Amino acid sequence: MCLILSIPLPNWGDRVSVRAGGKYDLTLVEGTGINDESVPIYNGQDQILANQFPIIDSRQLQHHNGSSDNDTLHISLKTPVRLRFNGHITDILEFHVLVRNLLRRISSLSYFHCEERLEVDFKGLIEKASTIRQTHSDLHWYDWNRYSTRQEQWMSLGGVLGTVTYEGNNSEFIPFLKLGEFIHIGKGTSFGLGRYEIMKSSNK
Repeated sequence: MCLILSIPLPNWGDRVSVRAGGKYDLTLVEGTGINDESVPIYNGQDQILANQFPIIDSRQLQHHNGSSDNDTLHISLKTPVRLRFNGHITDILEFHVLVRNLLRRISSLSYFHCEERLEVDFKGLIEKASTIRQTHSDLHWYDWNRYSTRQEQWMSLGGVLGTVTYEGNNSEFIPFLKLGEFIHIGKGTSFGLGRYEIMKSSNK
């Protein structure tokens, strides 16, 4: 997996304005490592772009376990999550639905931005995901609307928020889930939607 970033940083605030006509200054950009440590990448005051920043590789993801119990997985949805299943946005986050959408996003990013295919057993992973059951759900629907100047109309981008717990052998899915914390999941990720965190069991 790769990340391509191409932004004229010093002039970004001059080129993009909010709908009300205001402008802003980009003061700081930070990169996040595998253990959530923050590293400054861009300093707006000095207008300096660092030449070193956190890089997360597959080996780090493979050895990272976000849950203290291998059979219990707690996930907290931080921004509205919009997952599609059977052609519709669903508010029931069965584990296999989460995995389907996550694999689809990782595969698309890998293909279109890195020109590499995600070589995994999609069918096998989804079948295994179907054996992991949801044991607790504290989810609710959150309505969020935004105005599209391009389409000249309001758009509904609501999704689910809250926490959900799964039980089952999830070790094979942890690397994908950890990657999903960084790239988000579902529809509307470019607007910040689909952000979630793997929680420690003690933080449920």
